[in-house]
Amino acid sequence: MATTNINAKVTGTIAIQGVDRKYLKFVVKSQDGGKVSFVGNKGKYVNMYYINDVKCEGPTGGLSVGIIYLSDGFVNFTISGYQGQDGRIAFLSSQAGDVSYNGSLAVKDYPDFTCQFSIQNL
Repeated sequence: MATTNINAKVTGTIAIQGVDRKYLKFVVKSQDGGKVSFVGNKGKYVNMYYINDVKCEGPTGGLSVGIIYLSDGFVNFTISGYQGQDGRIAFLSSQAGDVSYNGSLAVKDYPDFTCQFSIQNL
C-alpha cells in the first residue's frame, strides 16, 4: 500500500484507516454537492442499513457521504438527509455496527476518535 499522505484526497481508489489500524479499500464515486459514494472491493456500494449502520450491500446508487478534512491528514465522513435522522448530521465510525447487521460499520451522532480516518490514495 501507499504511505499515508497528509495531502491525500478522497478520490479514485483509496484505503481508509481507522483508529483500529485496519484498512478498508474503496473506489470513490463523485456525487452531487461535493459528496461521494464508496464502492467496496466486491463491487457493492456502501448503503445505509439503518440510521446507525452502513454496509457494502447495494448493487447501485450508494450512500452520499460528505467529507470534512481535519488537521494532520485525517478526515471525517458525514452522513445526512436520510429518513430518521431528523435533519442531523451523523458521522461514519470505524467501530463495528450492530451485530445483527453482520459486517456493518457504526454511524454516530457525534464525532469521536473512532470517526477520524487517514486516507491513502492507491
